[in-house]
Amino acid sequence: MHIDEWIKSGQKIFCVILGIFVFFVVLEIGLRIEGKFLSFVQDNNNKKDKYVDNTCIILCVGESHTALGGRNSYPAQLERILNAKKKGVKFKVINKGIIAGTSSSVLDHLEDNIDTYKPDIVVVMMGLSDGKRPSFGTLPLDETSGKNREGFWEKLRVLKLIKFLTINLKNKRHKSRYAEEEKRLLRALYMHPWDQRLYFKLGNCFLEQGKYKKAEEMFTKLVEGVGRSNPRSYVLLAMSYMSQGKYEKEEKILKKAIELFPSCIRLYTELHDLYRMQGMESKAEDVFKLAIRKTNSAWSFALLGRYYYGIKRYKRAEQLFKLSLEIEPTARVYALLGKCYRAEGEYDKAEDMFKKSIEVYPSGRAYFELAMCFKGKGDLTTAIKTLKKAMDLGEKRWDYHERGMDVFAAGIEQVYVELAICYKILGKDSKAEEIMSTIEGTGITRYNYQRLKEIVLRRVGKLVCVQYPMLNVELLKNMVGEAPGVVFVDNEKSFKDAVRLNGYNKYFFDNYGGILGHGTALGNRLLAENVANVILNSFFVDTTS
Repeated sequence: MHIDEWIKSGQKIFCVILGIFVFFVVLEIGLRIEGKFLSFVQDNNNKKDKYVDNTCIILCVGESHTALGGRNSYPAQLERILNAKKKGVKFKVINKGIIAGTSSSVLDHLEDNIDTYKPDIVVVMMGLSDGKRPSFGTLPLDETSGKNREGFWEKLRVLKLIKFLTINLKNKRHKSRYAEEEKRLLRALYMHPWDQRLYFKLGNCFLEQGKYKKAEEMFTKLVEGVGRSNPRSYVLLAMSYMSQGKYEKEEKILKKAIELFPSCIRLYTELHDLYRMQGMESKAEDVFKLAIRKTNSAWSFALLGRYYYGIKRYKRAEQLFKLSLEIEPTARVYALLGKCYRAEGEYDKAEDMFKKSIEVYPSGRAYFELAMCFKGKGDLTTAIKTLKKAMDLGEKRWDYHERGMDVFAAGIEQVYVELAICYKILGKDSKAEEIMSTIEGTGITRYNYQRLKEIVLRRVGKLVCVQYPMLNVELLKNMVGEAPGVVFVDNEKSFKDAVRLNGYNKYFFDNYGGILGHGTALGNRLLAENVANVILNSFFVDTTS
């Protein structure tokens, strides 16, 4: 009797397991059929020029590189370029860049932006602000950020569906955190109205969500109240004005702050960047001259020197860097002087300066600059050894140590690229390929790009992935993965050629990571032209000039 009951129980368990298995098999087949159908529809849509006599809506998402510039931002210029180049189609470009945003915050707003604007094409450029080792990194591969090759289990549509539902659940929880954080900070502010930190945190919370008006209100209260004696309050208020394109107000508040806090170098750099962004070069230059008169600090001389370096006035820059070093020898300024010498072809002098920079503070970036000296002299063997030192040290300590400067590790990826180039020149192609294969982009940026690609292809069908100016597009391609409906914009050669010809300052109004910065009107124009060409050549067959 017990045996019969055991057999019946076993049969029931077997039937349940079989039923679950059959259910998942049927679900898998259904999902695959649906996927084939959607792929067919998407391919048809991609082949047809369905925008004739209609409006093509393009949604540009990203962080400050997308958001900044007002009518001179790259999305604004992209709209004008597309409408001039392609007749018969009216292009409408929506700029949803987020100041102080990360790839996670871009992703948080993506579905809402798609619901609101119903775009035909999504353009994305993100990742540079994801943290100290953000965008195209070399973290160990894991289950969320492996290579683009899929194994058997990863190809199962059922598992992809479960993963998709899990991600959406996490997204909803993540979005609710902003609301919870706002409520928590507002309650805390009610209890502690004199705590400046609460104003800073709440204002930054608004900035991260793109709620610039609320951020402005919060920082205005800070400047008019408990934060009136803190220059950071004025910087953040200026940032909220910049986010909304209120440049006159930003200029006014920064000038007021400089009168109140004449020794705060950050205020001068913010005002300088404001003028540079608007193409007011003489005013930008005058700001750093004012900083020298008011502070006579080492860094004020270095800032003006860096400005002259950017417009190829190397001799004047050299004089200012030497004055800065007389006041205070720093690793950063030694390196800047080294770059001056290198630009003039004086490699031995440049080598001495980079070695002094390393003596003051060993950093991956200083070793990288030193390696470029050896490469310039044709000593590729020493360049490779030095690049390997930069690689090892850069994982922990890429940038110079001085406070008051942005610290981004975007430049560390260039170490790998230059190392691969050196091997390529020496004829060691397999070694170069091995180096490039290690920078396929992992970590949170890659993970967010994969999620963004999945959402855009499912809901929109066309995705344009833009690599940052001066950086290698292969890094982005390896991170995102090629797929029907996905195209890439290469901004490396065009920008490097333009900077080499006309100077850095023509295209960027600031600098971080030693490679790039936010675009000037001209820089954004070049970026917009590159994006426009890819869109027209990829999605519009009958492009007319």
